[in-house]
Amino acid sequence: AFFGDSDIPLKPTVAELRAAGVTVLQWPDSFAIEECVFADLPWTGVIEVVDVAIQNKGRGEVLYAFAAELNLSRNDIPADPREWLGTIPRDEAKLRTALGRAAKKGAGWFKRIDYGEALALNVTRWLDSIPSSRLAQMIGEVRAWVDQNG
Repeated sequence: AFFGDSDIPLKPTVAELRAAGVTVLQWPDSFAIEECVFADLPWTGVIEVVDVAIQNKGRGEVLYAFAAELNLSRNDIPADPREWLGTIPRDEAKLRTALGRAAKKGAGWFKRIDYGEALALNVTRWLDSIPSSRLAQMIGEVRAWVDQNG
């Protein structure tokens, strides 16, 4: 099986993988995992994931990357993520999009095994509360594949 992001084209292509008998599980809507996480978690879960990123990468790096995605300066972003909603002059959807994009760029906020494990611990706690989300459905598909093929 191939499980991965859909924000960049695959080589070999999805069709080529499937023709070779590979099950392809990709995030929907041309998303990377970080974008799906920030789009689908409840806002409290988003804040928890941001807290993990801050612990991993440092407050300055996270705030700078987030601000850049919003075309704001680092000084326009409150240091405490709990203050973002309603304080930053953008709606919640734009904040979520900016977080997902910031989190996946460059070395990324979770692109280390231990950082990814910390992300997974936070994400899985929320899955039962968002069962119809793309995030929960994709994780369910991965689990089903593992159960059938593991």
